[in-house]
Amino acid sequence: MTTFAGSATRRGLGAQASDPDRVGIVASTLCAVHCVGTAVLVGVSGVGALFADERVEVAFCVCAVSVALGALARGWRRHRSWMPGSVGSSGIVLLLTARCARLESSVEVALSVSGGALLTAAHVLNIRKIRQAGACCEVCDDA
Repeated sequence: MTTFAGSATRRGLGAQASDPDRVGIVASTLCAVHCVGTAVLVGVSGVGALFADERVEVAFCVCAVSVALGALARGWRRHRSWMPGSVGSSGIVLLLTARCARLESSVEVALSVSGGALLTAAHVLNIRKIRQAGACCEVCDDA
């Protein structure tokens, strides 16, 4: 089984090339899972109220957005592609809208999960673009 780090190292990028994006994938996915899980638990029992603490939700949002901004900016400097940043910006807008606007609970969950999914997709795109840029640079350096 090939891991992100192993694959990146073989292509000459080093494991650190995709580390911020891997952290971003985990943060965005945890954020989305938290939103869905909290909604389900609140609907089924009162236990979900423990996970619906405002501070936890703000922490997830701040973490996901901060990591995304850093990783996508770093990736853009490497590959100069606007695609990961565009997808990531859309995810950030959805997350912040869900977090800051006073919305019905189901709308907030839908926006949060969609935002988290877009951020995850942006990190995956960023990793791919970084790898492509690294492969291109290797070919150019060999010529």
